[in-house]
Amino acid sequence: MKNFKVVSVGWGGMNAINYMIDSGLTGAEFISCSVDKYGLQMSKADRKVWLRKIQYGLDDGSPSRSEQAAIESREEILSALSRADAVIIVAGLGGCDGTGASPITVQYAKELGALTVAVVSLPYKFEGVRRTTRAEDALKKLSEQADAVIKIRNDKILQVVDKNTSMTKAFTCIDEIMCHAVRSLINIFQGAFRIDDITKIKFSAAMLNVCLKFEGYKVFSLRYVKLAKLT
Repeated sequence: MKNFKVVSVGWGGMNAINYMIDSGLTGAEFISCSVDKYGLQMSKADRKVWLRKIQYGLDDGSPSRSEQAAIESREEILSALSRADAVIIVAGLGGCDGTGASPITVQYAKELGALTVAVVSLPYKFEGVRRTTRAEDALKKLSEQADAVIKIRNDKILQVVDKNTSMTKAFTCIDEIMCHAVRSLINIFQGAFRIDDITKIKFSAAMLNVCLKFEGYKVFSLRYVKLAKLT
């Protein structure tokens, strides 16, 4: 039986996999990684990895600190990812953990020989240029390392939901889209790995990313069919 792992990095990713677990998503082991030791207690994942700060002490909100924490927590992350045939990294980019530690986590998964797909959300424009720049830098790193990257631009959500929708509900919509994306990937993985065709699964993951770019989020949920015109 093949081994699939869904790994959240940071708060955004953790909220997303909590949604996946609450939605009954199965077929993979769930893992949460964060520099926030106490925040990890909120995770419903099967396994939790604290990205400790040995050298730099307390977190100051810098992605470079989270990157260093992931480097210093190498053995713990490798242990959590061991024996995985495919790893799906889930994160929100622009902040601290997801931005700094996600590329390192993908790198470790690749070292172990796993297929890697990153499912990430990009910040709202109103969150500022700093977060947007951070997110784009992290996205570039992920695109260079992962076999495929599925991007969810938060601003697209605001263009299709009701104008009276609260921000809390908007973030839940993002979690829902991530859930559909991960479910689709797991289905692809299970189908491809039954015939041990790693080339096919890499192609399928890449095509899923292409579909998201050119057809919109309708590939995951008809609820977001209007996004097809916005991507």
